[in-house]
Amino acid sequence: MSVTTTTQPPLTFANTALRVSDKLLNALITTVSNKNISEARTVTVNFRDTSYTADTGGFHPVEICFTKVNGNHCHLLYITDFSFSGGHYPELARDLDFDIGNNAFFARYSGWQCLDSDDVREMYTLWERNFLAYLDMGSFDEIKVECF
Repeated sequence: MSVTTTTQPPLTFANTALRVSDKLLNALITTVSNKNISEARTVTVNFRDTSYTADTGGFHPVEICFTKVNGNHCHLLYITDFSFSGGHYPELARDLDFDIGNNAFFARYSGWQCLDSDDVREMYTLWERNFLAYLDMGSFDEIKVECF
C-alpha cells in the first residue's frame, strides 16, 4: 500500500511599507508550519513569556497577524508589542503597534504616526532585531497559532 502525502505550497508574503526581514517571515512560516492553516483566511500568532509580570518584568508579549489571499500568498496585517501599564493595578496594554493594514504606527507615549516615516522604520528595525534575538534565545515559552 502506498501513501500519498500532499504538502502545502509555502507561504509567501507581500511587501509592506516596513522592511520586514526574511528572517522574521521565515520565523512566522516555521511557527505555523505544523498547524493546519490551509482553510484559514486570517492567522494570528501570539508569542509569550509566561513568567512576564508587572513586578519582575520579562519579555513583552507579541501578537502578529496576517491574512491569506490567493492561496498561500499573505499580507501582514499588524505586529503588536504589549507591556504592563498602570500603577497599582497594572494590565497588559498595547505598547507598540505596527498596523500595516492601515499604514499606521502607534507608540504608547507618542500616539499615532504614519507607518512609512523614517522614524517609524527605524523603530521597526530596532524592534524586529530585538524580537528575533529573543526568539532565538527561546524567550517565548508559549506560542499559540489561531486561525479564523
